[in-house]
Amino acid sequence: MNFSFFDFFKSTIDSPALMISVLLTLGVIFVNGWTDAPNAITSCVCSGTLSMKKAVCLAAVCNFLGTVLMTYINSSVAHNIFSCADFSNSDNGHAALCSALLSVIILATGAWLLGIPTSESHAIISALVGAALACGAKIHIKVIIYTFIGLILSVIGGFIAGYFIYSGMRFKNYSQKRLRQLQILGAVLMSFMHGAQDGQKFISIFLVAISLSSKSSSFEIPVWVALLCSSTMALGTAMGGGRIIYNIGKKMTNLDLKQGVSADAAGSISLFLSTCLGLPVSTTHAKTSAIMGCGYVKSSLDFKTARKLLTAWLITFPACFIMGYIFTKITI
Repeated sequence: MNFSFFDFFKSTIDSPALMISVLLTLGVIFVNGWTDAPNAITSCVCSGTLSMKKAVCLAAVCNFLGTVLMTYINSSVAHNIFSCADFSNSDNGHAALCSALLSVIILATGAWLLGIPTSESHAIISALVGAALACGAKIHIKVIIYTFIGLILSVIGGFIAGYFIYSGMRFKNYSQKRLRQLQILGAVLMSFMHGAQDGQKFISIFLVAISLSSKSSSFEIPVWVALLCSSTMALGTAMGGGRIIYNIGKKMTNLDLKQGVSADAAGSISLFLSTCLGLPVSTTHAKTSAIMGCGYVKSSLDFKTARKLLTAWLITFPACFIMGYIFTKITI
């Protein structure tokens, strides 16, 4: 997609539909950085290794780097999301895309108000499918299958990895200084992989919006798109997320230093493998499942809070699908 920033700027001026699509896409990216930031820095903040301000700044920088670098190392996640639904042959492509994006923003904002970490990754896929069905666009079942495979593997894999890594670390003697160093490294890796996964997903949505105006379905990521999306995510991350940090790190299980290090390592491994395989997964699911695995070892897992989170994850799919469908029917 040979689309320069100048061409993009000119197109947004000439096309109000593209402008609205782009603004909503950036809004979703911003909200993703805002609500998903806690998943990468929860361990550091709850254990007292880093202050909220320092942790958020660290996450913002690493999100930016993860989005930009991984996009050019392995962009298979972005390509899969880009091909999830084909709106190119629909006269209502922009309306459907905007409806899907609005659905994600509503869900994410509502979940943040309740202090519940949700997956914008799965929300956008569900909303796109609902919007595509509403306007008669083509849906690629392969991407949906990849999404569910990634969901299962990331949740189960994150839990198992968290369980075994913490079981191996639990009775070993580490100095407080070494544990805090490892925890900061874990936060760096988690934030980087968050950008690598979620950054790619929303870059692809940005490209969908552009393709609807340029009438080109080729997949190519211009440098300026990667920089714009990663900067927006970093800005959202800088807004922080104390509500979600409290729910994950304090209510679900009271994290100690070793649990924090183990959860970060387990979550990072899960995200890295999923990204290499091109599976669109959720940073929220990978990290929270890893924390659950660590908490289960010490029998300190609050099952009531865990069930609340799992219920929210399951509701994400039908809620965004229905909103995407209804909003599209209203606007076309």
